[in-house]
Amino acid sequence: MLDNLADAEKLVSNFHDTPKGNVRLTAPVTYGEEVIMPIVNEFLLAYPEINVRVDLSNQRADLIYEGYDFAIRLGHLADSNLISRKLSSRKLIVCATPEYLALHGTPINLDELSHQNCLVGSADSWRFTHNNKSEQILISGRLRCNSGHSLVKAALKHIGLIQLPDYYVQPYIETGELISVLDTYQMTEEGIWALYPDKHYLPNKIKVLLEFIQQHLKDK
Repeated sequence: MLDNLADAEKLVSNFHDTPKGNVRLTAPVTYGEEVIMPIVNEFLLAYPEINVRVDLSNQRADLIYEGYDFAIRLGHLADSNLISRKLSSRKLIVCATPEYLALHGTPINLDELSHQNCLVGSADSWRFTHNNKSEQILISGRLRCNSGHSLVKAALKHIGLIQLPDYYVQPYIETGELISVLDTYQMTEEGIWALYPDKHYLPNKIKVLLEFIQQHLKDK
């Protein structure tokens, strides 16, 4: 009963108080740099009494042990005791420059990828949906690099095809510098999630930041 009373008092306090204090979160490196940090910058201007520490890492942190308030995660979530909240979604896009496609042909089915120069990232396969099922296609090419930005730059030099999340390539698709291909095989959109420890309530400072991020992702 005392615990319940303390929780109720904290909830009332959170409701009335101006959001303030420190928030610590972690996010994947590239997504954090490209998407999350610009939103955090806007948040700091809107909430001057909240301090935010962001650790960008592709390593899966132990939120409780390392003292994080929440984590941003992409794609499929592993089973855990953490609470998940969907913030937005992303999709994987296969694309190349018009010049590359004019020289090497535009693939219209997955089998044709074996005849293309596919620029390889950290995995040896690309993911698609085929006959309503997820499918991984082994790919190969003359360049392998674990940096998405570097692969984009190579693709813009007409070197080959890339498959990357939309936030890497969408600006170039909009300008026509890159052309999306194999759209009918595109993977179902993957979730972008916030994960946080199981708690009876979220402090106001965390709640307003999560809502701010979610709203800005929706507006993109």
